[in-house]
Amino acid sequence: MNSILLTEKQQIRHQIAFCCDDNYAPYLGVTLASMIENCPDLYNYSICVFGSCLSEESKANLNSLIDNTGLIITFLDIDDGMLPPSTPTTGHITITTYFRILLADLFPEEVEKVLYLDCDLLVVNDLKDFFDVNLGDDLIAGVENPGFERANVLGMDESWGYFNAGVIMCHLKQWRAEGFKDTVFGVIERLCDHLEFWDQDALNVAVEGRWKQISPVFNMQNSFYLRTPKSLGLSGSELARLRKEAVITHFSSAFKPWQWAGAHPMQKEYFRYLDMTDLKGYRPRASGLRDRYRAVRASLRGLKSSMLCRIFP
Repeated sequence: MNSILLTEKQQIRHQIAFCCDDNYAPYLGVTLASMIENCPDLYNYSICVFGSCLSEESKANLNSLIDNTGLIITFLDIDDGMLPPSTPTTGHITITTYFRILLADLFPEEVEKVLYLDCDLLVVNDLKDFFDVNLGDDLIAGVENPGFERANVLGMDESWGYFNAGVIMCHLKQWRAEGFKDTVFGVIERLCDHLEFWDQDALNVAVEGRWKQISPVFNMQNSFYLRTPKSLGLSGSELARLRKEAVITHFSSAFKPWQWAGAHPMQKEYFRYLDMTDLKGYRPRASGLRDRYRAVRASLRGLKSSMLCRIFP
């Protein structure tokens, strides 16, 4: 398996990995635009994009976005044949999402940890504190995924907890030492019929609770904007504080902010960063009553959640 080649200058930087194909490349651009605006010292970061047939046009667009910012970006094309042929996909979960399982092989040995980020998020504050997390012998650092109730189905001990895999610090040194990649793919093969969130489920089963739970500010998923404080086990003031101190806003569902049905309290902010990219001016339109209903429903949920934060602090 080919690994990415990092210069000496890149190796001393914080490593951030994205897995992307042409469908998501424009939205990766939005994520990078938000990072450029909100991370003061971009010379601290090196971006690696692992792509599935990523076009030269997409690469050129991403390169032009970071030009003269201090960021370094490197691309490595991944052959789908590097994954087991039985690897399942469905809906918005494509083969590309599984590339994160290969990170320990894709980075050179001297890289001991990498921040993996999905392409459907905004970096709304400096990332530097994320890299100060002490992993110890844990395999991953991440944020709990609210509402998880499938431990029995996956054969997990409930004490393990369940993290969202769209924003995770990966302890590659430990992954290599323990053959973690093979463990994850073994879980996928064994539990294929029970995996609802595919590689996220598999990663959670494979770590067996050896993950460090960090503050939700590092992965503010849709639940933290659309659910009530009580349903999250938080007070109104706690939830309001998390939103104010957010480092990453993650649009963690099948309905994205670039879709009409993905209405979200942070959608206008998303469009602000989108307008810094080659998608400038793009806005989605409803394709029917169902889309309008979903948008209105999501908007009302967001308003209710925000209102309860103020009324019941």
